[in-house]
Amino acid sequence: MRHAYLITVHKNFRILEQFMKVLDQKGTDFYVLIDKKINTCLEKVCTYIPKNSKVIELESLKINWGGASLIEAELNLLRRASTGRYDYYHFMQGADFPIKTKEEIEHFFEINRGCEFIDYEPGNYEFAKYKCDYWHMFVNYPRYRTSKGLKILNHSFVKIQKFFRINRHDRELFHGSALCSITDECAKYILSKEKDIKKRYRYCLAADEVFLQTEIYNSKFRDRLYYNDERYSNARLIDWNRRNGNSPYVFKVEDFDLLINAKNKVFARKFEEDEYEVVDKLYQLLK
Repeated sequence: MRHAYLITVHKNFRILEQFMKVLDQKGTDFYVLIDKKINTCLEKVCTYIPKNSKVIELESLKINWGGASLIEAELNLLRRASTGRYDYYHFMQGADFPIKTKEEIEHFFEINRGCEFIDYEPGNYEFAKYKCDYWHMFVNYPRYRTSKGLKILNHSFVKIQKFFRINRHDRELFHGSALCSITDECAKYILSKEKDIKKRYRYCLAADEVFLQTEIYNSKFRDRLYYNDERYSNARLIDWNRRNGNSPYVFKVEDFDLLINAKNKVFARKFEEDEYEVVDKLYQLLK
């Protein structure tokens, strides 16, 4: 099988380097887009040159948390990689790492060939509705994530829209992780709707956690969604039970056994360089 890893990153370049070392093999390539706000390039922050894989760095893009720029980054990566006609396209970020060997990952996707690995939570309809059924006019401002004033202003504007029963979308919305693995056919379907996606989700809040779930569930690919552990799964281990605010738990070295013994999961999130010991331990096992 052929795999394309589509990676958006703004830090944790040491983890990214180990990520590529573990997965380096023929038929696997890495497409990397660095947040323009970091003002660097891959050559400066990553010294590893894969022996068998190709590394393609895309033009940097300013990525603002919660805004439409993250969807734009993902579509840029997908469009560029789609010319390679891979079996699977894996959306990743700099805080992700494999928890299985490349041979085990290959076997997992081979036995589940044709499935779309997209996480979505049916019970989170109201959350998806809040994010995408109302106009969030301030989320594309660079300071939105850190500005309490902009967040209050945005929420107040949403409350006004709720009062007047404004509804931007005419279909059911779904919410889940922005990280997923999709087939070539599914990738081409998403790209065929690129113009509509950019328009539809332009003024939504964190729509990278809604647009793929919604577009796929409202298409023929709905019947291909991978279902495991009583939910639709993206084959990634993400611990929200020990969450830190709006972010998932950061795995530590004491979580090593939990990570390597996870069933039906081949990647995990979240890792940080200040907890690098667990990443190094995984690397030593998987390399």
